[in-house]
Amino acid sequence: ILWATPRKDVVLELYPRVREFFPATVALYGGSPHRWLSSPLVLATCHQVWRHHHAFDLMIIDEVDAFPLYGDPALESGLHRAMAPNGQQVLLTATPPVYWQDSAKRGRLAAVMLPARYHGHPLPLPKLFRESRLWTKISKGKSVAVLTRFLQQLDECRGQALIFVPRVRDVRLVLLWLKKNAPSRFARAGGVHARDPFREQKIREFREGKWNVLVTTTILERGVTVPRCHVLVMGGDHPVFDEATLVQIAGRVGRNAGYQKGVVWFLSEEKTMAQKQALKKIKWLNHFAEKEGFC
Repeated sequence: ILWATPRKDVVLELYPRVREFFPATVALYGGSPHRWLSSPLVLATCHQVWRHHHAFDLMIIDEVDAFPLYGDPALESGLHRAMAPNGQQVLLTATPPVYWQDSAKRGRLAAVMLPARYHGHPLPLPKLFRESRLWTKISKGKSVAVLTRFLQQLDECRGQALIFVPRVRDVRLVLLWLKKNAPSRFARAGGVHARDPFREQKIREFREGKWNVLVTTTILERGVTVPRCHVLVMGGDHPVFDEATLVQIAGRVGRNAGYQKGVVWFLSEEKTMAQKQALKKIKWLNHFAEKEGFC
């Protein structure tokens, strides 16, 4: 059995959880110590799947619509190459492309939808906030009331925050804003992006509670689970925050059955169609889950 995912971060997230139930599990990713080991159950990035030929009877392709897998013929070919002649693939995602949804509705694609989480609590609904001249205020260290209120609520709920920003340079801007406007919180804040050489270490330390706030680009939109998570999307009107990305980001919150205080806030200069559609989609899932008796 293969459980494949486009991103190394997701493999590192899944591996310790899967290993609790299947101790012989092997994890394959860039720099993995398991590269030459075999197991009945393999977790791997899609790039590592090229190591195998007709090897897997069942292949679970997780986050199938995510970069860099989605739309990459080479990686898709590698997945087909790794499947045994009579093998089966299961495609797994919280945000299927529209044409997949249409194919499922018309019976051309077998699909199962799970509208609720294992614990039965509804998905947290994002709140939309507007702030004029947002990035000008951030870069000049001026007061941003919504951001201040978000941090206060974080303290009251004893949570941890993921603050998503659209560009790598914005990570530093937000950290500098925290240093000037909330120095006590800055002491327990960090930043991460795709080119950060210490990315894995920072994510691990955030999970362990060493940091209270992690400012990040969209690299952490999927596959990261923090028990007491709150989310703020800064500059949510940037094109990088499309509907699927916002739904995935909102999904970081409320994953733990014992902690349902987390909030999802979208902060931007303008409310976009993507924000509205993401909110509409989450509301619909909650309604469907309630209707079907899941929540």
